[in-house]
This record gives sequence, C-alpha cells and structure tokens, in this order.
Amino acid sequence: MIISTVLTLLFIFLFPGLLICQDEVNIWEDFTKRLKNGEITVDDIKPYQGLNSETLLGFLDGIRSNVDWVEMEIEPEYHIIEKKIHFLVPLTFEAQGVTYNFSFVREKEKWYFHHLETITIRLDRVNEFPVEKFPDISENQKQSMREETRWSREVYLYNSHKQNNGREYALNLLKDGYGFLLAAKTWVPLVPPHKAFILYMCWHQENLRGNDITLEKLTDNEAVVREKSVYLTLYKVSAHLRHQINYEEYLEIYQTIWKDRAEKAGWKIDFEINDVQCVFRFVRE
Repeated sequence: MIISTVLTLLFIFLFPGLLICQDEVNIWEDFTKRLKNGEITVDDIKPYQGLNSETLLGFLDGIRSNVDWVEMEIEPEYHIIEKKIHFLVPLTFEAQGVTYNFSFVREKEKWYFHHLETITIRLDRVNEFPVEKFPDISENQKQSMREETRWSREVYLYNSHKQNNGREYALNLLKDGYGFLLAAKTWVPLVPPHKAFILYMCWHQENLRGNDITLEKLTDNEAVVREKSVYLTLYKVSAHLRHQINYEEYLEIYQTIWKDRAEKAGWKIDFEINDVQCVFRFVRE
C-alpha cells in the first residue's frame, strides 16, 4: 500500500501533464455528449462580461444541429490558461473549414461553458525576440474583425446619443451621404455621377468592406445590387451586438445610412432583406 502511494505521488510529480490531459479530455467528452443530447442549459454557461448565456446557448444549438459529429468528437488540441481551458476544433460548415475555439472555465469540480469563437490569432507562438513578422489569419477573417470593431463602436455611439438626445438625432449622426457621393465623383470621375455612385458603392462594399457583391443591372434610371452583407452577418455571429441592440433597430441603422447615400446621389432605394442577403433596388427619375 505504501509502495503504491509512493509510486502514485512519484508519477504525479514526474508526469503531471498526463493527469491534466485526462482531466481536460474528460471535460471535452462530457461537453460533447451533453451537447449532442441537448442537455446544455443556461446554468452551464458563464460568459464574458457583457455577453449573455441565452445567446451563447443559441450558438451551441446551431452547432448541435449542423455539426459533423465525427469532427466534433475527435480529441482536440487544448490549452490551459489560468482558470480557462480552450479547445481548438476544426469543423466544416457549408463546405468551409474553420477552427472553432470552445472555451470553458473550471470551478472546483464543475466546468462551465464560457465562449465560442471562430477567430484565434496564434500570438501564443511569439516567443523569440526581436519579432518583425507576426502570425496572421485569413483576409476574410481580418475583414470581419474590422467590420465588427467598426459597427460595435457605431452601435455604442448610437445607443449613447439615443439615450441623451433621442432616436432621430442618433440616426441623423450616422448619415454620410454627401461625403460618400463626393468620394464617388472624385474617385470614379470617368462616368456620370449617378452611375459613379452605384459603381463606387459596389467597389467600396466589396473591396473595402469585404462583402460579396453582384451588380445585376445599371442604367441611367435603374440599378440592382445584390449583397451578401457582413453587417447583417455580424448580428448573427456576434453575441455582444445582440446584447446591445435589437434586430429592428440594427437594421434601421443599415437602411438609414443607405437611404441617405442614395438620396444624395439622386436615387430612391428599396431593400429586400433575407437573412444575410440584401437586394438594393435603385430608381432614378
């Protein structure tokens, strides 16, 4: 008995990582089993400050409904950072592979789901100095980060001005139609201004903002632009935006900006929005 205890203590001292590893594997196995069976509840979630458990549970339900469980149940790469455990799991949705970071916090003998993220910048690999090149991510991910940062701040400012000065005042501050038209006229000078506006809109939204754009029609009096919108996608995938603003107001911000831009360029605009797709229909008298 004494020999067994001594050997166990010696094993723990020499190979602590093996025991920790098994502990983390058990957390992942327990989580995936309960997720697959629909047993995760809001009581199992302790999110970052500013996020809410209901939103994260909705994301997990989306994973449960669409994931390839063969991918999900493979033992993942994991990292223990203070009281948090991060599992990096390559998953495929709609033929696109993305590495998800499932984060947990551990309190005594119980684990809690903490966060779900699709962007993990591997700056943990920066350990030799001086450093001139840093680990990078895809251009699509960087575009998404830029837009998330931008619109999170715009929503914050909108909410602040709305609270202090009213909704109309807050919406008016978002309007930039004259500036957008000036950019179109000066940077696309070789076509008439009303067409320059439509063409610049497409270029701007695709090349600067990372949206998928199709210009379906352009005449002197009519234009049709189809956009897979990063702005609309952000509301689906960013937990904090849902916590800050309801969808109707979020959509009103988007429409207010484009109505003002179109009006300043002499166009009237209608929107057809379906999930993250938006069709802009422009008419000019």
